[in-house]
Parts: sequence; structure tokens; C-alpha cells
Amino acid sequence: MPLAEKNPYESPKCLAGPLASPADHDDARLLLTAWATVFVVNMAMPVFFAWSITGESGRIGMIAASVVLFGCGCWICLMARRLAKGLIVGAVLVALTQVFPALQILAGILGLAVAEALHLSQYRDRGPEITTELGGFVVTLITGGILMGLSGVTGTLVQRLLPSRWKQNWLLA
Repeated sequence: MPLAEKNPYESPKCLAGPLASPADHDDARLLLTAWATVFVVNMAMPVFFAWSITGESGRIGMIAASVVLFGCGCWICLMARRLAKGLIVGAVLVALTQVFPALQILAGILGLAVAEALHLSQYRDRGPEITTELGGFVVTLITGGILMGLSGVTGTLVQRLLPSRWKQNWLLA
């Protein structure tokens, strides 16, 4: 292109990436919806157990950490779609383990152990109690982080080990 024909107001081609297609937006919307669904389902057992040992200010920390964990999952859905699909598949499997919640209890015990080591929980006559915002935040972040990590690893393994004929589903591909 001759210099005279070049538009000086046109954005540089090297900086402008390819535009996202409507299918990309639909895929992101599906991933975010699936993530929100499995996140809420996976909160059932941990909240059930944690609510009884957490004071009012500890619950504020629990909610804050839950928002952080949910946001991390949303970020993964938007930035690393393949990883997000593995996370969601694994989160479905982790949600199914809530029938016998040994995994959730073990993750919660590890979260409480970290809080105890940091002096963020106290043992009362009926067991551990989280009374501070930071304590609730740490226990929830550790517990949720363990469960999210296991979900991601499990889901990615399931995706890799499934026969290719089963991968017609957009979530397993």
C-alpha cells in the first residue's frame, strides 16, 4: 500500500488481535453459568459444617473468601477455557461426593489446622470456633482451594482419559 493511501487514524494491525466470534461469547457464557451452578452446589456441605463453628464476624470472612474463590473460577472460565472445562467436570464429581462428605470434611480439617497454626481459631467446650474475619477467610480459602484444586486435577484427568467418541459434549472436548 503506498504511503499516501494509508489512513493515519487506523489502529495498528499488529496490536489489534482477532475479534472474538459470537460463538466465543456463547462458550464463555455457558462456562460461567456451569461454573456458577457447580460452585453453589459445592458450597452446601462446607457451609453446613462451617456455619455452626463460625461466629458472626467469622462468617464475614467466609463470605469474602467465597467471593474470591468464585471470582477465581470465573477468571479461569474467561482466560483458560480448557482448564475451566476440566475444573467444571471435576467440580461435578466433587459435588457428587457430598453424599458421603469425607472429602469436604478432610479439606475443612486442613483449613482449621492452618487457622489453628496461625492462632485464628479457638477451641471451646464444643470444638473449634472461628471468631474473626481473618479466621473465617483463611479456613474458607484453604478448604475451598483444596476442593477447587482437586476438582481441576480430577476433571482434567477425566477429560484426558475419556475415549474420544465420548468427547462430543462441549464440556468434555
